[in-house]
Amino acid sequence: GAAASGSEALELAATLNPALVLMDINMPGMDGIEASRRITAGQPGTVVVLLSTYQADDLPEQATSCGAVGYVHKEDFGPAVLQDIWERHGHAA
Repeated sequence: GAAASGSEALELAATLNPALVLMDINMPGMDGIEASRRITAGQPGTVVVLLSTYQADDLPEQATSCGAVGYVHKEDFGPAVLQDIWERHGHAA
């Protein structure tokens, strides 16, 4: 699924029960950090990865405590990065 807002991401996660969510930090309405917090609280088995154009040192403070397993800069994101994150969090390739 693809969501245009944090609220829509919550609805889709509840309906689709995804194993993995790629969450943009900056979303209209409820931001991706709050949406991540709510998704991981309600569905603890869902792996959430935050994506944005922030440099790691400039991430909002809440990004480290929202339940996401990590952060990836959009320029660094790709299949190998995603596979590494997935495997580090106990999922087979």
